Amino acid sequence: MENKLKIGLLILMFLITNSFVYAQAIGSEATTIMNAMACLMCRIMQIIYFIIAFVATLMIIFAGIKWITSADDPSARAAAKTQVFHILIGLMIVLLAAYLVSFVVVAAFLGGRGMQILNPVDLLISGCEEICTIPT
Repeated sequence: MENKLKIGLLILMFLITNSFVYAQAIGSEATTIMNAMACLMCRIMQIIYFIIAFVATLMIIFAGIKWITSADDPSARAAAKTQVFHILIGLMIVLLAAYLVSFVVVAAFLGGRGMQILNPVDLLISGCEEICTIPT
């Protein structure tokens, strides 16, 4: 019975993942593997940036609630202030790391393209259309 379950899960996994193919549409221009890899890396970075922004927002909200509810306790208020400060410092470090990663991705996969840097804020707003399009 356990083997049937494992085989069933394996078949289900292959059925689910068969749509992730970088196939060329009929009549479209040829793409290179580097463009496909750059597009994939851009999409992964976009998801990671969204998760980081979401978690940082939640942490700042919880630290703000902690700050507001510590009305008479000066030590709790100071702890909440330092927590907000540490969250903002961590967010700046993550943003700097995101710029460095995008610089490496553009240089490695796209051959520089004018040494542009992908702005993480633009990736959250507009997506990866610039990277995922075929250069003409």
